[in-house]
Amino acid sequence: ISKIENYIQINEKKIIAYDRKCLEDLLKLNNHLREAKNIIEYRIQEINEDLKSNSFEYGKIVKELNNSNQNINDLYRIAFTMIDYLINENYTEYQILHQKLNNLGIFNTNFEKEINKKLIYFSSELHSIKSSISYTNTLLTVNTVQISSLSTNLNNIKKESNDLKKDVKDIKNDLSKIKKKI
Repeated sequence: ISKIENYIQINEKKIIAYDRKCLEDLLKLNNHLREAKNIIEYRIQEINEDLKSNSFEYGKIVKELNNSNQNINDLYRIAFTMIDYLINENYTEYQILHQKLNNLGIFNTNFEKEINKKLIYFSSELHSIKSSISYTNTLLTVNTVQISSLSTNLNNIKKESNDLKKDVKDIKNDLSKIKKKI
């Protein structure tokens, strides 16, 4: 049992007296913290094995993980503060902290998190499709302009060809007249 779970259990009746949902949210916060801490610990072990040879990259990543670890410690302090607010009946302060953490998605269920991931994925895919369609429309516009230009050029060539045929016919007629005179 973590320190937060223990603190929640000790003060469970006071927390539930305010609202049972608060108990659920505090347990979700504890679960979020446990998962985040496990991920950071796993990444630290992974990095220790993989990056010892590259000291610059190693130092940079360790610094980022230390920052993440500090964020987790800050969240632990916030969780304890929220519990204190509830048991001391300081509900407004509790709600202010709760809303800020809720905006971060900490109290979302796994189902909600999966739905959000899927929505982000679909949004990305739709953007990709839209870009592809836009590119295709641009190509079609360019092709239409080129075809129109080719059509105009073909009409001009056809007209010039007809003019040349007429000129050749006129020349043949003139030659024929000259032959008759000779």
